[in-house]
Amino acid sequence: MSANKRAKEDAPPVAYSERIANKILDALAQAIPLARVCREKGMPTDRTVRGWLVKVPGFAQRYDIARTAGMDYVAWEARQILDGIPAKQAACKTHMEAIWTMRCETIRARKRIDVLKYWQPKIHAPGK
Repeated sequence: MSANKRAKEDAPPVAYSERIANKILDALAQAIPLARVCREKGMPTDRTVRGWLVKVPGFAQRYDIARTAGMDYVAWEARQILDGIPAKQAACKTHMEAIWTMRCETIRARKRIDVLKYWQPKIHAPGK
């Protein structure tokens, strides 16, 4: 366990507030993982946030909406990657560079789509 994580766990718990909740939900809507948000100074641990899902009325619904928005953002980002491949290929100086660019960008988009399948397999990976 890192010293930073240990210090965070030893810190007093952060109480729920709308300001903190909104910061967390805004980050989730931009597809920023909860664990990363919670590493910031003054933020609760991810365990505390998960506790709020049960304890704070209405927070679980807002959390789900933010995560869905985050998934939409990831899907949009994957689409932007794929749509940008022809322009990136046109900027390439050689045929091999264009092929390499297409392969790398396709893999990058697939990885983003895999994130969606992991987050909500019923929606993004039907039949699994």
